[in-house]
Amino acid sequence: MDHSDTLSALLISRIHVRLGAMSVSIMPGESEEDQIRLLGDESSFRAERRDGTLFVTQKPRSRAQTLSIVLPLSWKGALDVATLRGGISVFRVSGTDFRFRSLTGAIRTSDLVCMTLHMSTLTGKTDGNALSADRCLIRTLTGGMLLTACDFLSARLRALRTRAEMDLSGTCTPLSLCCLMGSATVYVPFSLAHASVRSVRGQLVTDGVFPAPGAPRITMTSVTANLQLICSLDEQAATFEEE
Repeated sequence: MDHSDTLSALLISRIHVRLGAMSVSIMPGESEEDQIRLLGDESSFRAERRDGTLFVTQKPRSRAQTLSIVLPLSWKGALDVATLRGGISVFRVSGTDFRFRSLTGAIRTSDLVCMTLHMSTLTGKTDGNALSADRCLIRTLTGGMLLTACDFLSARLRALRTRAEMDLSGTCTPLSLCCLMGSATVYVPFSLAHASVRSVRGQLVTDGVFPAPGAPRITMTSVTANLQLICSLDEQAATFEEE
């Protein structure tokens, strides 16, 4: 049976979610009301507020598939979400510290603004668009990683056995990558970079990006993976001229 729980958001600064096979989506509502709404099967989850934290857990033997958390437009707290097999989707949310983890589920994020962002999977895919954070750590073992229009002050990417692709909209330094047996492609909005690769067989490949000491620092550790740096300034200029 579908169920909706409503809780006052005034005393909640952190949301802590632990689920098994259930998927969770988090997004803002359309009104200015100071309420957090939990939408899902009433027998599938348990919600409890303690000391400013809202704890949401999946009940044992639950067969529910999804849980939705609708936040007030003005909410600016911390999110700590973890699943075993369920997917995690978070859209149009601003806050402090965001942490999303899943073993095999996919993580999809868009239009997030926060101080720290941590996303981690084993085999699930990680997709992110329009992400802004002071510090970012994104890790996966074999899941794909695609990040577009990202604005990080500093970032670390760990994609051990897969392909990672990131499009930066601002200067990110330092940017540290580890892709042991996959590959990494980074689109950057600048033409000078202090880039290096430590690898057995991998190498640095650049397109419109030239080495310069003191420029934004980009490093990668790999076994066989290449790091490809591509300057996106020409593409941005072409788009501007068309408009």
